[in-house]
Amino acid sequence: MSHITRRALAGLALALPALHGASAQPAIRTAKILIGFPPGGLTDSQARLLAQKLQGTYAQTVVVENRPGASGRLAMEAAKAADPDGSTMVFTPTDHVAIFPHLYGNTLRYDPFVDLKPVSMISLFHLGLSTGPKTPAKNLAEFIAWGRDQESIPFGNPGAGTLPHFLGIQFGKATGLKLTAVAYRGDGPAVQDCLGGQIPLTSNSMPAITPFISGSALKPLVTTAPRRVPGGENLPTMAEAGFPQLAYSGGACLMLPGRTPAPIVAALDQAVGRIVNSADSLTSLVRFGVVPDYQNSAAVTAWLRAEHAKWGPIVESSGFRPND
Repeated sequence: MSHITRRALAGLALALPALHGASAQPAIRTAKILIGFPPGGLTDSQARLLAQKLQGTYAQTVVVENRPGASGRLAMEAAKAADPDGSTMVFTPTDHVAIFPHLYGNTLRYDPFVDLKPVSMISLFHLGLSTGPKTPAKNLAEFIAWGRDQESIPFGNPGAGTLPHFLGIQFGKATGLKLTAVAYRGDGPAVQDCLGGQIPLTSNSMPAITPFISGSALKPLVTTAPRRVPGGENLPTMAEAGFPQLAYSGGACLMLPGRTPAPIVAALDQAVGRIVNSADSLTSLVRFGVVPDYQNSAAVTAWLRAEHAKWGPIVESSGFRPND
C-alpha cells in the first residue's frame, strides 16, 4: 500500500465520524489552510474563522499558513503538490480559478479543475473604487472629470490579474481614463498608499474600504454591489453610475488537492456547511463585509466553471498580459 494511500485512508477514518456527526477524536493531527496573501486581509480573516471552527472536529489542530507571492499562485501550487489526504487545504478568491487560466495560459502551473478539487463556497464579495487626498474629487463624476486631464492615473490593486485589477482595467476602458495598474500584495497596502496620497485611485474588495466610507481621507466612489451598501447610502452602484457591465462580484472557496478521495471531500464539505450556516459564523462573515453564501462541492464547481467561461472574453478584450 502506497504512502499516499495510507494517508488518504487515515483521512477517510476522519471522514466517517464527521459524516455521521460523531464526536470521535479526529484522525488528522494537524491540518493547514493555505492562503496566497499576507495576514490581516479579507481572505486571511475568513480562513482563520474556518480554522478555528474546524479545529477539534475535522482535525486536532488547524492552522492558517500564509504564502503570499505571485498574486496568490504560490498557495495554489503548494496545494496541488500536497498529499491528497485531507490535511492540506487552500482557501482562495475565485479569481485564481476563473481568471488565471485565461491570463497565464500554459505557464500556469496548476489546472484548477484537475489539480484541485472545489469543496465549498464560503462567501461572495463585491468591489469598490476609491480615491484619496491626492485628488480633489468627492464623487465618481468629479473623479472622471479630473482624470480626463491626467496623462496617467496609477491605480492600486491587491495583485496582478485579480478581480479588482480587472475592474480597474475595464473602468479605464469604459471611461477613457488612462489608468495604470500598480499591483500590491493584498488589499491593505493598496488602501494605505491611497490614503497616504501615493496613488490617486485604488480598486479593492468592499470589505477593505467600507471602514473608510465616512470620516476618512479615503473617498469611496462606487461599488459593484447590486444595491447600495449599509452605511454607504451615498455610494452609487456601478449600474446606477451607468456602468452595469462592471458589476463584478467574486467568491471565496475552499479547495483540496485534486486526487483527494470523495469521502474526505464530502466530510469536509459538510463540516464547512455547518460552520458557515451557524449563527455566530454568519455574524462574523457579515462583520467581515462579505455575503455568506455556502455552496456545496457540486454547486461551487458548476459556479466556477460558469465564471471561468465568462471571464475568457473579458481577459482577452482587456489586452492585459502579465510579465511574470
